[in-house]
Amino acid sequence: MRRSVVSLLLFVAVFPGVAGDLEPPSPPGPTMKTLDQLPPVWSRVLPSNDGPDACHSSRFQCVMNGDYGVLDQETGLVWQKRPYTDTKTWYDAILHCYGLEGGGRHGWRLPGQAELASLIDYSEDSPALPAGHPFEEIELGKFWSANTYQQHNDKLEQAWLVDVEFGGAGWRFNKTDSHLVWCVRGGGGIDMRAARP
Repeated sequence: MRRSVVSLLLFVAVFPGVAGDLEPPSPPGPTMKTLDQLPPVWSRVLPSNDGPDACHSSRFQCVMNGDYGVLDQETGLVWQKRPYTDTKTWYDAILHCYGLEGGGRHGWRLPGQAELASLIDYSEDSPALPAGHPFEEIELGKFWSANTYQQHNDKLEQAWLVDVEFGGAGWRFNKTDSHLVWCVRGGGGIDMRAARP
């Protein structure tokens, strides 16, 4: 160890220009952040009906010109303000979200089961979404999640769904069935290679 330190010091003394300038190129910026600047955490519970309108509450903020996306400040996820209204197979739902250029941005994906279930409010129904939410044209029914399910001896490939009409996230159907699609941006998402049986 001592020999390594001596060799490093000798190298710096002989070749001083290799190490570069030790002075920063500009003064350091502030390191303190307000609570609003910290990334969202899933431990918060925010009211969705305490703002002047549905797009300006503690929980939900309309983004992407206020017309395409809704930021859920509890989770940090951005949801489509108006989910796709037709049904698709699970495979087509995956492709639909990945190919979406909603709000002028790529990066959309099919949400995980827990992410989609985070929107459910069991005290509401038809739809089972938080009171005062800003989402529009919500079809009542079950929405695909990216999470898959397959028993060892079962050849049928299934995926989990979340019921937005009455709440509940314990549904699973064959991937070739047709159900509703609600795309999301942000978060870690599901590694589709790992999700394959």
